[in-house]
Amino acid sequence: MESNSGKLKPKYILSIDDIPDISLQYSQIILNLEIQQKIYEYLYPQYEAAKIDELKDLPTIEVIDKAVPAGKRSKPKRARFCVVAFILGIFISSLIVIIKFLLEEEQIKKIKQIMKLLTSFNK
Repeated sequence: MESNSGKLKPKYILSIDDIPDISLQYSQIILNLEIQQKIYEYLYPQYEAAKIDELKDLPTIEVIDKAVPAGKRSKPKRARFCVVAFILGIFISSLIVIIKFLLEEEQIKKIKQIMKLLTSFNK
């Protein structure tokens, strides 16, 4: 292998003659990249503005329907619900007041004593 005239050369070893060419290629690539970036920075805002202008120029069609008044609702009848709820509220609150009035404090105490006795038997 060593006696071969240099045709079998490993790929991972760079020859010293190729180093200036490689550095020149690298610097050209970097220069081209910077040029492309500057062009992109300049042209991209113009491109976006052109897209917005193009959208402004597109014809649009708007369909406007004639206004129609809302129809009369058949259900639920809100007024009926409110009246029934009001009457039920008055009826239930007056029942609570009457029951509290009829049950005096002594009767409430007796009921509490009975409840204590019942709970003590359950334990």
